[in-house]
Amino acid sequence: MTDTVTIQHGNGGREMHDLIHACIAPAIANAHTRFPLDSAQIHSGNLRCLFTTDSHVIDPLFFPGGDIGKLAVSGTANDILVAGGKPCYMSLALILEEGFALADLRRILQSVREEADRAGVLVVTGYTKVVEKGKGDKVYINTACLGTPMFDPLPHFNRIADSDRIIMTGSIADHGVAVMIQREGLTVEADIRSDAAALSPVMDALSAQGVVPHFMTDPTRGGVAAACNEIVEATDLGIVLLQDKLVIQPQVDVVCELLGLDPLVIPSEGRAILIVAAEDADKTLTALRDVAMARDAAIIGRVSKKQAKRVILETTAGTHVRVPMPYGVNLPRIC
Repeated sequence: MTDTVTIQHGNGGREMHDLIHACIAPAIANAHTRFPLDSAQIHSGNLRCLFTTDSHVIDPLFFPGGDIGKLAVSGTANDILVAGGKPCYMSLALILEEGFALADLRRILQSVREEADRAGVLVVTGYTKVVEKGKGDKVYINTACLGTPMFDPLPHFNRIADSDRIIMTGSIADHGVAVMIQREGLTVEADIRSDAAALSPVMDALSAQGVVPHFMTDPTRGGVAAACNEIVEATDLGIVLLQDKLVIQPQVDVVCELLGLDPLVIPSEGRAILIVAAEDADKTLTALRDVAMARDAAIIGRVSKKQAKRVILETTAGTHVRVPMPYGVNLPRIC
């Protein structure tokens, strides 16, 4: 740990993990905190709900496939959804910089409304703060969400078992690459768009088919690599990813190769990683592929007791490569 906060502490990788465990979590720990679960599972008397909060900063504010408004709603709703809940009520707090164009604000709020409708969540309260020019970065958005349990039992680390299958609901790294291309002004002929979207249709399909995942998460900051490493660090198990089963759009793969980027560490904003019992894998894929946003769903790996505390990539050549928790700056301010 450094003596000051650095930009690396926000990248979703090792530095953020260390900051939360060494500084933040000990200061606020109580019976409901269960890092790194995406939402708190609150049980008190007759009250049973899920609760989460998120803050959103991104450059640029508008990108192919979305904007900060869509990202704020879908990202927060997804934290409830992958925790096994149905998002119901959301707050919206805006920090605006003096001089920010009202036309852009209206455009962002329209996206908030449209994505909330798609997610099936109501924005019921909020707050607005304005800071002096130069004291902010156009707009920051904070959202919080309350949800009700959708699966029984709820997904949890302690339900993950040896030989469980790991399913990704779609292609990897679309969001991060789309934002990077827009931000850096790169000329790319391919139409690469962010995957940012609420996962409500995915979870509705799973519930309708009686699929109860052992665990779920969304590979946002730090991508698939960070998400899988968080899982193995929270259990006594390991994960084996299958390189030939990872779904990466050809145009995204080309951009990553040209720029020397690893798709496994690049964020996805409208995808989920599901861990299900081996016998439920086919039923899960069938349910997912009936949903437009999950038609590319695939079994990308398995849980392995033999690889305890490690994430391993089984390459197309048959070799095994360690996938560490991301470290250092990688595409900052993507979500």
